[in-house]
Amino acid sequence: MALVRQARPGKRCCWCTAASSTRWTARGSGAPGVVSDLVAAGYRVLTPDRRFHGRTMAPFAAHSWAREASDLLAVLGHAGLERVHVVAGSNGCSAALRLALLAPKTVASLALCWPAAPRDEALDAAFELSAGAVERQGPAAYLAALRDMSIPRPGEIETRPVFPWGLTLPRDDALAASFCALPSGEAARIMRETARSLLQGTLLRGLDEHDATVLSRQDIPIAVLPAEPENPCHPLATAQSLAAALPGCRLLPGYPEPPTPLFPARRAEFAATLAGWLANAC
Repeated sequence: MALVRQARPGKRCCWCTAASSTRWTARGSGAPGVVSDLVAAGYRVLTPDRRFHGRTMAPFAAHSWAREASDLLAVLGHAGLERVHVVAGSNGCSAALRLALLAPKTVASLALCWPAAPRDEALDAAFELSAGAVERQGPAAYLAALRDMSIPRPGEIETRPVFPWGLTLPRDDALAASFCALPSGEAARIMRETARSLLQGTLLRGLDEHDATVLSRQDIPIAVLPAEPENPCHPLATAQSLAAALPGCRLLPGYPEPPTPLFPARRAEFAATLAGWLANAC
């Protein structure tokens, strides 16, 4: 996650990523990340990681989009930002929308890139497989199995125990210690509770039609950028349905997601689209 403020007075932006800040800041295929493009366009960029991604230092606990929105609001307050433009990618779209519902006066505009499908059978299966493994083997054995595995390939997520919060658990000693200290049943309960919270929603993960109606009353400029080409996690239909449910929302051109191999060739075009949206949404 990254927070961005434009150098010129009155121009501020907040960037919410799908996972850790490295998705946007790392150099892939020799091309700078999106944050570098925003800096070049005159924005000051901060890059906090989402909870359970990167170096959040959060103990293992139940997770929700509402908690993510509260985290983001706290970071904005710590950075002294009262009103920001919000650009979000993939699951970050859910956190950004919850932020707009929680504190609409802080959100000057929303640009929602590659929104994730509200229901994902593969992730449902991954959460349940993980919870079942923890119940049978215990948190320590589950963690050891994660550390021995490579990142699951597409099609393997339903059949291999994974940690659906991201890849932080095997790497963050403090998070791992808090996880291993839990009884097996409690750790499994947390995983199932998190699955229910994160994967609920009809328009988007964490967003339903009632939420869209409430959000439409806030008069926040909103744009949606689909994944192009679309994929099962980020289908075009989700972007179209979300845009249709939010009156006045603009459906902008689609782009590949970073760090996919197709993204570097269209990075400059993507950055220009974002900069144009931010300029016009002021």
